[in-house]
Amino acid sequence: MEVAKEMLRRQDGTELQEGGRGMRQMRFAMFLLGVWVVAVYAEQHVVWDGDITYGLSTGRSLQQFTAPLNWKDGMLHRRLEVKSKPTDFSTGIQLCVWSGGETCSSCDPAFTETGVYYTASNPGGWWKKAGDLSGWNSHGDRAYVIKRSSCDSWLSTQVASYCIGPSAAPHLPISVHVTEIYNSPGEDFDCPSDWTDAPWPECGGTSALGRAAHNDLGEAIQVNRLSGDRILVNVPHATTIALYTTGGQRLAVANAGKNGVQLNNASRAPSVVLLRAATDEGVVATKLLLAR
Repeated sequence: MEVAKEMLRRQDGTELQEGGRGMRQMRFAMFLLGVWVVAVYAEQHVVWDGDITYGLSTGRSLQQFTAPLNWKDGMLHRRLEVKSKPTDFSTGIQLCVWSGGETCSSCDPAFTETGVYYTASNPGGWWKKAGDLSGWNSHGDRAYVIKRSSCDSWLSTQVASYCIGPSAAPHLPISVHVTEIYNSPGEDFDCPSDWTDAPWPECGGTSALGRAAHNDLGEAIQVNRLSGDRILVNVPHATTIALYTTGGQRLAVANAGKNGVQLNNASRAPSVVLLRAATDEGVVATKLLLAR
């Protein structure tokens, strides 16, 4: 306990305040370093954080998860970075448990190119096959299965009923990095500070699709879907509104007036964008979640 307290002190001798940003970052750093020593903070675990390369006949990757999990009631948040991919074949990665039964997640989100993708799920709602599913609550192997996005066949050149077969060869190998975070039932998700483009309010975004949402702009942000794959964003009393990717690429800009700014080809846009609005009091900004 004294070791933990020392780690939570700043270099100038002051202590980090409970619930503050510094505390959240320190907690995340502590369990990455393997010094998670205070039992009250044991509700969130990084259960897998590593690279996987799917070769021609790999099909799945078995990974040893590092924490006992209540799979029926907890939540898993995943960051998937697709690092290399030879074609635009629509692909998904499924997490499966085979122990005393069989259960698997969906293959969402589908991806056709390199980039970062996020998903969250409650395994209690996964597809299940008959069995007692005792493996949900124990240490053990979990399988990351690579499939075509329809989730019906492994993306593998193996000749088997559950594999695409030799025709999968042009679409492999695929290299990814998977980070999987588990939260116990009823515990809040503490979003890692580097998950800047994650589509969850805990990661600092404002969910406003199809309704008004208030945030640091001090105004009601209006975000609505239009016909023709467009999204309309408006902030009352703003003179100019601009939308950017989290990496700084400008997507759209307009003099706001009554009409706001339109984002075309919205289905291709990131799930999180940066909104900057010029007002009489200066330029203000927030992250905006466009994910459904």
